[in-house]
Amino acid sequence: CEWGEHSDLRGYKIFIQVENLSILIEPRQDPENRSTTMGTSRPSVLFVLFGGVLALAAAQVNPCPAPDSLRPCTCDNTGINCMKAKSTADLEKAFSGKEKTIHKALWIQNRAITKIENNTFGDYAFAKVYVDLNRKLTSFPLSCLDKSSKYLDELSLYGNGLSSLTSIDYIWLPRFKRLRTLNLANNNLSYVPVGAFSNPSLQTLSLNKNPITNIGAYAFKNLPSLRTLELRLIRAKVLGAYSLAIPKHHPELEIRLQAGQVETVEENAFKGTAPLAVNLQFNNLVEFSEPVFQPLITAMASNARKNNMLGDARILTKGNQFSCAGCEFSWLTTLKNKPDVMLMLIDFRCRDRTAVWNITNARLGCLYKPRP
Repeated sequence: CEWGEHSDLRGYKIFIQVENLSILIEPRQDPENRSTTMGTSRPSVLFVLFGGVLALAAAQVNPCPAPDSLRPCTCDNTGINCMKAKSTADLEKAFSGKEKTIHKALWIQNRAITKIENNTFGDYAFAKVYVDLNRKLTSFPLSCLDKSSKYLDELSLYGNGLSSLTSIDYIWLPRFKRLRTLNLANNNLSYVPVGAFSNPSLQTLSLNKNPITNIGAYAFKNLPSLRTLELRLIRAKVLGAYSLAIPKHHPELEIRLQAGQVETVEENAFKGTAPLAVNLQFNNLVEFSEPVFQPLITAMASNARKNNMLGDARILTKGNQFSCAGCEFSWLTTLKNKPDVMLMLIDFRCRDRTAVWNITNARLGCLYKPRP
């Protein structure tokens, strides 16, 4: 560690070097004439503090418990690794000690563990938890991380066998006030309940590659800091009313729904949501209805303009099969004098590859002129 100035005491500078627990005190010099403020020069005094005497020493204590008490898990300054644990019992034994230390991270990956209990991790706390690729794991109650509630920044439960949000006891989510990232991708989740997610600090939520067929109303409503919502490769054919209604969110929110099976977006699906970007690429959409997308475009443009990001706003739709037949698409012809909106729909293509700026009523087979 470098010597760093921490404070001054009656005309003295105090420097602390944490690595060897040394404190250097020297007279403070006047910046103009380099003389000491006390008027005389005094030799520097070096105090070497021995381990455990001050709180400074405590900060350097090895956070790891005795290796034997933690087996089959191991510990170092990066965190605790339980890649050799074979069962829930192994984990409970490893964390049965009375140490109340806080660790940077926990890894439990590619194990044959079937469940985690409320008390599995005892008094241990973690800032990041990676419990991934445990295909037999069907239960991970968030209450098992109660001791981490003040510290947990990232939780990854990727690639396990979780079949519902009740298997993680999702009502505990609001307790984790520092949580920024929650990864539930590649599990067996089929349904996102009404009002499911609530957390004041969550910025990234991933539900990718789950067999989700239904998203309940206001499922993500209570995530005011949400910046990235990952819903790629899900199986929902209908985005129901209010399913993606998020009245308060980060101004740079991105909603990623690409490579799914979406056929229909119901009116009010995005009610009150004004994301910076929505990605619907490579779904099965045939319609691009005005009651759904006109309010969304207006809200997105307003949000982007307010935050000086209008050039970044996008609704991406490449890879769908828009019929562009009939007067239901006529509203798109009214956007030609709005270049900012045209830019938002930059990759929109009809089934016959017609770009949005080339759509006309004649191409649509629509005989009446839409309202401006």
